[in-house]
Amino acid sequence: MFLGLLIRPMSAIGQQLIEVLHYYTGKNNGRIWLAPLVLAERGFSKNTATRALKELREHGFIYMTKRGGNQRGGCSWFALTWLKIDKAEGQHLEHFKKSAYLFWESQSKKIKGSNFGTCYPKIGVLLGDDPQSYEPKEISINTNAPLNFNEQIPNLVTYKDIAIYTARNNLIH
Repeated sequence: MFLGLLIRPMSAIGQQLIEVLHYYTGKNNGRIWLAPLVLAERGFSKNTATRALKELREHGFIYMTKRGGNQRGGCSWFALTWLKIDKAEGQHLEHFKKSAYLFWESQSKKIKGSNFGTCYPKIGVLLGDDPQSYEPKEISINTNAPLNFNEQIPNLVTYKDIAIYTARNNLIH
């Protein structure tokens, strides 16, 4: 299958990593080891490899079938989404979607309209979820608050959706 048009929206890093998928042997789809340290053999730094793997997952080209890492003892396993998975013990295929890259669209297309006064789902909606099923939630403000409202509760301000307590209008760090 020609993937040239489908990888266009990806960065050069993600496009280069497509070439690294030679680790597929024909019998190990779902058990392909793509750890940053393994990719270092191909000239990728750990950070570059991590970003590229994340981008390939977000765009639906690969699917993590088993999470690895130092605490779990082993590399993460991946599957190429356009091929049949060779099932093995320890794989998690609950959210696998064949050819998921065909359903990818940018976040700017998924969430339309102004975000002023509404709450939207976290950026990076899982593949397979229908973005149309998310309904914005209106934020209501009580306009009937008592006159001494500010004296009854501590002053709170928000920065990047994190509540911060202020005392006498000075931020506490």
